[in-house]
Amino acid sequence: MKTINKIVVVLLTFFISTIPVLSQENTKDKSDFPVLTGSYLGQKPPGMTPEVFAPGIVSISDYHEHSSPFFTKDGKEVYWSAQCMYEGESNQRIFFMKLENGKWIPPEILDFTKKFHGGGPVFSLDEKRLYFYSCRPKPFKERFDNLHIWYVEKTNTGWSEPAKMSQPINSEKSESNPTFTPEGTMYFDSKREGGKGNNDIYRSQFINGKFNKPQNLGEAINTKETEYAPCIAPDESYIIFSRYTEEPKGVQLYISFHRPDDSWTKAEKMSEKDNRLKNSNGHRNCKYDRIRYFYHIRYYCRNAS
Repeated sequence: MKTINKIVVVLLTFFISTIPVLSQENTKDKSDFPVLTGSYLGQKPPGMTPEVFAPGIVSISDYHEHSSPFFTKDGKEVYWSAQCMYEGESNQRIFFMKLENGKWIPPEILDFTKKFHGGGPVFSLDEKRLYFYSCRPKPFKERFDNLHIWYVEKTNTGWSEPAKMSQPINSEKSESNPTFTPEGTMYFDSKREGGKGNNDIYRSQFINGKFNKPQNLGEAINTKETEYAPCIAPDESYIIFSRYTEEPKGVQLYISFHRPDDSWTKAEKMSEKDNRLKNSNGHRNCKYDRIRYFYHIRYYCRNAS
């Protein structure tokens, strides 16, 4: 049986940080923001000991981080989403930071998610589009049956107006958590008709400039339970995803390996250290980069090669 010893997973634990904690109402106050320089906000590469990623900056005690941080290829921009208060309303919003003149600017909310729900940011391969999920224009409380995949395009002045992806990616049901392979194949989760359970994982290959009809990954991965938040290896050799079950109640990370005949091995629960906290109603996910990140229960990890 294949092993996953090339992946080192590190649990992000909770602790009180000595770095000034930024609430949403004071992210514009740069006077007390610490000086951050270097790659990955100046954080040291993760090892085997659990650490919080960027405490007080990305991992904040009064926020509910709701995505992994996604760094651009040049490492000079980072995006993530978190549940937070803004103008008296709790919603999921997308944050970003940028390296300017050798220093990281304080976190800011992208304008198009200030008033509307938005999460799970991930760039297209050419980094001209930023994909995310949103229930707009529905209110946040109605998100579970109205999530869809949206995108914005980079312009000379910022970002275009958000556009909802058309069929075959979006359906009349909910879709969320897009992630891409280097070839452009999109993996995502959906509640669309014809699935195996409440929420399944799908993939759509990008061929001749368009996304093909999404394929359900099958019973080896999808069950009567809720599968979501896929994390696909760059070479598609394995996929890590979350599975929520009612009995026992909670979320666990699972892994499945991709066979040469395009089938998948039966998904297996990852080791106890990778599923350190049980009975959590949170989410887990990752985006591939030189460092691998997971979120809530908050993880980050690195390639052990």
